[in-house]
Amino acid sequence: MYWRAIDRCSVPNKRHFGHTVHLDHIIWRQFLRLHLATEPQTLEHYLLVRRVRATWCEAYDFTFGTISPPPPPPSGSPPPFHAEREKERKRVDDLERHLRISFRRYRTLDDVIPLERRDKVRSVQNILPGESVARCMEALWRTHGEDICEAITWLGETAK
Repeated sequence: MYWRAIDRCSVPNKRHFGHTVHLDHIIWRQFLRLHLATEPQTLEHYLLVRRVRATWCEAYDFTFGTISPPPPPPSGSPPPFHAEREKERKRVDDLERHLRISFRRYRTLDDVIPLERRDKVRSVQNILPGESVARCMEALWRTHGEDICEAITWLGETAK
């Protein structure tokens, strides 16, 4: 019955309600109008209404409460998350640039101090002989230095 309700009921255009009961009432009226349920409302119907509401809230970002959500930004201006996305992209680019510079110090296997890490780099280079020590170290760092297979996969995905 849940899937029939989801298929047949229409989501209201309004996205903010004073309380969840208001949205439940809209869903229940649709159940009655579409002959998915009859009066009086049973516990099964009540649970079905709540399940439909939960699905809609997750899918369509319904909000509840006495305070209305902020008005949408005027058309033509970028959405508010655009600036946040750009800021995060710049932070990641700066981190990438810093990592590339800091890994350049690994020119030979002798530059790799922990012997365990040196053995892992050697193992990666045995499989991918064309890779530099610096790229192998970066791959191990990005894969948390535990799994050589993940490091090799990362090197394959980022090869030029």
